[in-house]
Amino acid sequence: MASSVHHDIAPLLRDQLVRVPDLERLFMKWEPCVNPSKDQVKQVVEDILAKYTVSERVNVKLTRNMLDDYVANCYPFAGRDTLTELTYFVCWMFLVDDEIDLVTRHNECHENSRCHENSLLTLWDDVLDLVRSNLSAGEEADIEGCGELRPMEAFSAFGKSLQRGYTKEQCSRYMTQLLATAEGYLAEQRFRDKSELPDYEAYCKYRSGRCCMGQVVSLIEFANGSQMPAEIMDSPEMEKLLANTVILLWINNDIVSLRKELRDGFFENLVVISSGSACDLQAGLNHAVGRLEEAIQEIDSAASALMASATENIGHLPKDLKRVIIDHLKLFISNCKSMCRGIVSWSMKSPRYELSELARNDDNSVNFRVVIYSA
Repeated sequence: MASSVHHDIAPLLRDQLVRVPDLERLFMKWEPCVNPSKDQVKQVVEDILAKYTVSERVNVKLTRNMLDDYVANCYPFAGRDTLTELTYFVCWMFLVDDEIDLVTRHNECHENSRCHENSLLTLWDDVLDLVRSNLSAGEEADIEGCGELRPMEAFSAFGKSLQRGYTKEQCSRYMTQLLATAEGYLAEQRFRDKSELPDYEAYCKYRSGRCCMGQVVSLIEFANGSQMPAEIMDSPEMEKLLANTVILLWINNDIVSLRKELRDGFFENLVVISSGSACDLQAGLNHAVGRLEEAIQEIDSAASALMASATENIGHLPKDLKRVIIDHLKLFISNCKSMCRGIVSWSMKSPRYELSELARNDDNSVNFRVVIYSA
């Protein structure tokens, strides 16, 4: 993605030696859980590839990047059929991302800097319209009317399951996260259209939505077949738990994808933005790891506070119902922590981020020298 700012800093970034520490060690106190039904993921991928036309880029993401491990780590407690349904959702996210790539990267708009943003707005309008129609009782999505928008068709299979398995309030929470994703993509595109890198605050603000993980986390109740009271789900403690879970996941993504993104000339990354005027990538990476450690502490703190407040807030309910709610809450918290630990572990092993091909040092860290092919 060539721009003046990229040309300015590329020489400073190129050839730097970067060390990525052993991130998995940060999560040793959190119990890892992996769904035993991960073989279902491959079957769903085969079904999608048979039904829909996808780009080679998406085909690689679905077939060569250990997607079964990813989904099984996201939703370790989902039943076999539910994991199948959630796999359709995860694949749909990849398909939408590919549509976005087509309208932003490959659409030439030299004379109008808002061209990419307008194309992206149109695409997101289509995405949101179809998701809303799938989540509205008594309405059927007009798949044929969506023309070439293949991602829309893929969501329909999952949308019907979500409508059956989620309450109106739960669907609303999912839609809130989907809207945050759309806003994050649009905010990122505005910076790109202006050939600017965002500052630290602006980047962190849109990155939590742009990473899509808010959507993934918002489906934990669906995965676990639970429905917790609003006084728990809407509490400040739950908000803190969810926000820091998403923060942890996108910071991890920025760290592990650094090598690949720099090579392709993409500098919108926390490590780069935190590297200072000297563009010291190791300093930026150390900062990102520090943020990761802070998020872990915040999740532990929020989880403890959430258990305490929930126990107090549902004290008026019958004993058996209280026990069920507390058990569901414990499972929810375990899912958040296990998801974080599992995705970090998957990130270091998946070919997607190109770290698995690097030799491990004695302390389990890896080193790489920055190569930038285009900027």
